[in-house]
Amino acid sequence: MTDLNHYVNVVFDTDMNVTKITRLDQESGNLVTIPENEWNYYASGVLYNLLYYASVIHATIHILHFLMTSGII
Repeated sequence: MTDLNHYVNVVFDTDMNVTKITRLDQESGNLVTIPENEWNYYASGVLYNLLYYASVIHATIHILHFLMTSGII
């Protein structure tokens, strides 16, 4: 997850419609606006990032739960 290709931002309006997707350029470090015809590709990357972070948090909660219940016994 340290690859700069994973730095994708999605901007929504008040109706939760996507208005803009940007990514971090590897060479310059600037934000690049993605054209609308490539939104599906980058939206799948955002979903992958969300799934990854949710899995990491979920696993941490299981570990903390195990530690708390093992302390009770």
